[in-house]
Amino acid sequence: MRVLRSPLEEEQRLFSSLSSEYYTASLVELKGAVRHSPYTTYMAQWVERPEHGVIVDMDTSGVHTPGIRTPEGVAAYDRLEGRQTKSCIQLGKEPASKARLEEILRQHYVDGFNASTMEVLALKTWNYMPRWSPEEGGEGRHWEVFHLQGVAGMWYAGSSVSFESVPAVMEYNELLLRQMDN
Repeated sequence: MRVLRSPLEEEQRLFSSLSSEYYTASLVELKGAVRHSPYTTYMAQWVERPEHGVIVDMDTSGVHTPGIRTPEGVAAYDRLEGRQTKSCIQLGKEPASKARLEEILRQHYVDGFNASTMEVLALKTWNYMPRWSPEEGGEGRHWEVFHLQGVAGMWYAGSSVSFESVPAVMEYNELLLRQMDN
Protein backbone atom coordinates (compact mmCIF):
# COMPACT_ATOMS: atom_id res chain seq x y z
CA MET A 1 0.00 0.00 0.00
CA ARG A 2 2.96 2.34 0.57
CA VAL A 3 3.78 2.52 -3.13
CA LEU A 4 0.29 3.34 -4.43
CA ARG A 5 -0.39 7.05 -4.71
CA SER A 6 -4.17 6.90 -4.79
CA PRO A 7 -5.30 3.33 -4.19
CA LEU A 8 -8.73 2.40 -5.42
CA GLU A 9 -11.20 1.45 -2.70
CA GLU A 10 -11.03 -2.15 -3.94
CA GLU A 11 -7.21 -2.15 -3.81
CA GLN A 12 -7.35 -0.76 -0.29
CA ARG A 13 -9.81 -3.48 0.78
CA LEU A 14 -7.87 -6.31 -0.83
CA PHE A 15 -4.28 -5.39 -0.01
CA SER A 16 -4.52 -3.74 3.42
CA SER A 17 -5.14 -7.07 5.15
CA LEU A 18 -2.03 -8.78 3.74
CA SER A 19 0.31 -9.72 6.57
CA SER A 20 3.73 -11.32 6.65
CA GLU A 21 5.70 -13.33 9.14
CA TYR A 22 9.31 -13.18 10.27
CA TYR A 23 11.49 -16.12 9.31
CA THR A 24 14.86 -16.55 10.95
CA ALA A 25 17.47 -18.93 9.56
CA SER A 26 20.29 -19.86 11.90
CA LEU A 27 23.37 -22.00 11.78
CA VAL A 28 24.11 -23.52 15.18
CA GLU A 29 26.84 -25.78 16.46
CA LEU A 30 25.79 -28.26 19.14
CA LYS A 31 27.79 -30.56 21.37
CA GLY A 32 26.31 -33.47 23.28
CA ALA A 33 22.78 -33.01 21.95
CA VAL A 34 20.40 -35.93 21.58
CA ARG A 35 20.07 -36.71 17.88
CA HIS A 36 16.76 -37.32 16.19
CA SER A 37 17.25 -37.74 12.44
CA PRO A 38 19.34 -35.31 10.39
CA TYR A 39 16.18 -33.53 9.19
CA THR A 40 13.36 -32.79 11.63
CA THR A 41 10.11 -30.92 11.22
CA TYR A 42 8.60 -30.07 14.60
CA MET A 43 4.92 -30.56 13.79
CA ALA A 44 3.76 -29.45 17.26
CA GLN A 45 5.34 -26.05 16.52
CA TRP A 46 3.19 -25.71 13.40
CA VAL A 47 0.03 -26.39 15.44
CA GLU A 48 0.81 -24.51 18.67
CA ARG A 49 2.77 -21.77 16.87
CA PRO A 50 4.98 -20.54 19.72
CA GLU A 51 6.39 -17.18 18.70
CA HIS A 52 9.73 -17.79 16.94
CA GLY A 53 9.77 -21.48 17.86
CA VAL A 54 12.05 -23.76 15.84
CA ILE A 55 9.90 -25.30 13.12
CA VAL A 56 12.53 -27.29 11.23
CA ASP A 57 16.22 -28.12 11.44
CA MET A 58 18.73 -30.00 9.35
CA ASP A 59 22.20 -31.42 9.80
CA THR A 60 23.50 -31.19 6.22
CA SER A 61 26.32 -33.64 6.74
CA GLY A 62 23.82 -36.09 8.25
CA VAL A 63 21.49 -35.77 5.28
CA HIS A 64 24.35 -36.76 2.98
CA THR A 65 25.35 -39.80 5.05
CA PRO A 66 25.26 -42.98 2.96
CA GLY A 67 22.23 -45.10 3.86
CA ILE A 68 20.48 -42.28 5.74
CA ARG A 69 17.19 -42.98 3.94
CA THR A 70 16.88 -46.37 5.60
CA PRO A 71 15.69 -47.05 9.17
CA GLU A 72 19.14 -48.52 9.91
CA GLY A 73 20.87 -45.42 8.55
CA VAL A 74 18.78 -43.09 10.70
CA ALA A 75 19.34 -45.31 13.76
CA ALA A 76 23.11 -45.21 13.13
CA TYR A 77 23.00 -41.41 12.78
CA ASP A 78 21.02 -41.09 16.01
CA ARG A 79 23.69 -43.11 17.88
CA LEU A 80 26.51 -40.78 16.78
CA GLU A 81 28.10 -38.57 19.42
CA GLY A 82 30.02 -35.35 19.21
CA ARG A 83 29.53 -32.08 17.43
CA GLN A 84 26.72 -31.37 14.97
CA THR A 85 26.12 -28.28 12.89
CA LYS A 86 22.48 -27.60 12.11
CA SER A 87 20.63 -25.05 10.08
CA CYS A 88 17.25 -24.22 11.54
CA ILE A 89 14.23 -22.06 10.84
CA GLN A 90 12.21 -20.07 13.38
CA LEU A 91 8.90 -18.40 12.60
CA GLY A 92 7.11 -15.51 14.32
CA LYS A 93 4.40 -12.95 13.68
CA GLU A 94 6.26 -10.05 15.33
CA PRO A 95 9.91 -8.98 15.04
CA ALA A 96 12.27 -10.29 17.75
CA SER A 97 15.72 -9.22 18.89
CA LYS A 98 18.76 -11.32 18.15
CA ALA A 99 19.13 -12.01 21.88
CA ARG A 100 15.54 -13.27 22.11
CA LEU A 101 15.93 -15.50 19.05
CA GLU A 102 19.16 -16.97 20.46
CA GLU A 103 17.45 -17.59 23.81
CA ILE A 104 14.67 -19.52 22.05
CA LEU A 105 17.34 -21.59 20.28
CA ARG A 106 19.03 -22.28 23.62
CA GLN A 107 15.76 -23.41 25.17
CA HIS A 108 15.09 -25.65 22.18
CA TYR A 109 18.50 -27.34 21.98
CA VAL A 110 19.94 -27.11 25.51
CA ASP A 111 16.70 -27.70 27.45
CA GLY A 112 14.93 -29.81 24.83
CA PHE A 113 17.81 -31.91 23.42
CA ASN A 114 20.30 -31.75 26.32
CA ALA A 115 23.03 -30.03 24.31
CA SER A 116 25.99 -29.37 26.58
CA THR A 117 26.97 -26.35 24.47
CA MET A 118 25.36 -24.39 21.68
CA GLU A 119 26.98 -21.69 19.60
CA VAL A 120 25.07 -19.58 17.08
CA LEU A 121 27.39 -19.30 14.08
CA ALA A 122 25.04 -17.14 11.97
CA LEU A 123 21.53 -15.75 12.24
CA LYS A 124 19.46 -13.91 9.60
CA THR A 125 15.84 -12.73 9.87
CA TRP A 126 13.65 -11.56 7.01
CA ASN A 127 10.07 -10.46 6.55
CA TYR A 128 8.50 -13.28 4.57
CA MET A 129 5.79 -13.10 1.89
CA PRO A 130 2.80 -10.91 2.68
CA ARG A 131 -0.34 -13.00 2.33
CA TRP A 132 -3.98 -13.21 3.27
CA SER A 133 -5.32 -15.24 6.16
CA PRO A 134 -6.63 -18.70 5.24
CA GLU A 135 -10.17 -17.35 5.60
CA GLU A 136 -9.48 -14.46 3.21
CA GLY A 137 -7.81 -16.81 0.76
CA GLY A 138 -10.87 -19.05 0.96
CA GLU A 139 -13.05 -16.05 0.10
CA GLY A 140 -11.24 -15.84 -3.24
CA ARG A 141 -9.07 -12.74 -2.71
CA HIS A 142 -6.61 -14.03 -5.32
CA TRP A 143 -9.35 -14.08 -7.97
CA GLU A 144 -10.67 -10.67 -6.89
CA VAL A 145 -7.18 -9.28 -7.56
CA PHE A 146 -7.09 -11.14 -10.86
CA HIS A 147 -10.28 -9.32 -11.93
CA LEU A 148 -8.59 -6.00 -11.05
CA GLN A 149 -5.68 -6.76 -13.39
CA GLY A 150 -5.15 -3.99 -15.92
CA VAL A 151 -7.64 -1.58 -14.31
CA ALA A 152 -6.14 1.91 -14.54
CA GLY A 153 -3.06 0.33 -16.18
CA MET A 154 -2.08 -1.53 -12.97
CA TRP A 155 -0.94 -5.17 -13.01
CA TYR A 156 -0.21 -7.23 -9.90
CA ALA A 157 2.28 -10.10 -9.99
CA GLY A 158 4.29 -12.16 -7.54
CA SER A 159 3.74 -14.59 -4.74
CA SER A 160 1.32 -12.44 -2.72
CA VAL A 161 -1.35 -12.67 -5.42
CA SER A 162 -0.75 -16.28 -6.43
CA PHE A 163 1.26 -18.55 -4.16
CA GLU A 164 4.81 -18.75 -2.90
CA SER A 165 6.07 -21.58 -5.09
CA VAL A 166 8.00 -20.73 -8.24
CA PRO A 167 5.75 -22.90 -10.47
CA ALA A 168 2.61 -21.20 -9.10
CA VAL A 169 4.08 -17.70 -9.59
CA MET A 170 5.23 -18.54 -13.13
CA GLU A 171 1.85 -20.01 -14.07
CA TYR A 172 0.09 -16.94 -12.67
CA ASN A 173 2.41 -14.63 -14.60
CA GLU A 174 1.74 -16.61 -17.79
CA LEU A 175 -1.99 -16.25 -17.09
CA LEU A 176 -1.44 -12.47 -16.77
CA LEU A 177 0.34 -12.38 -20.12
CA ARG A 178 -2.56 -14.23 -21.77
CA GLN A 179 -4.95 -11.76 -20.09
CA MET A 180 -2.95 -8.80 -21.43
CA ASP A 181 -3.29 -10.16 -24.96
CA ASN A 182 -7.10 -10.14 -24.72
